[in-house]
Amino acid sequence: MPEDKEIHLQIVAQRITALHEDVNDMKESMRESMKDVSLALTKLVKLEERSAMRDDLIDRAFKANEKTQKDVENLKDRAVELEKQSVTNKQTSQWVQSVVTGAVVLVLMFAAKQLGLT
Repeated sequence: MPEDKEIHLQIVAQRITALHEDVNDMKESMRESMKDVSLALTKLVKLEERSAMRDDLIDRAFKANEKTQKDVENLKDRAVELEKQSVTNKQTSQWVQSVVTGAVVLVLMFAAKQLGLT
């Protein structure tokens, strides 16, 4: 009987040793897996940072585009107003030319009358 107990103890000891080796193998495998997960997480964080920066750049570009569109609209409105004023300025310029021409004619007629040419 004591030999049976010893045999059982040796079997249990062998199984415990085998379990211990299996647990050690699992620990090593887990360490390697954790390193891989850590690297993957680091890459993911870097990608997220780049994505956030890209999103910020896109937002700024859209805001700048909106401002540029508003500026273009303002310039179009200003050009329309200047074109309207151009017509009025052209008419005013013609009236001023007519008045100056009339004044010159009157002065010449007055001078001619004074000199006795008429």
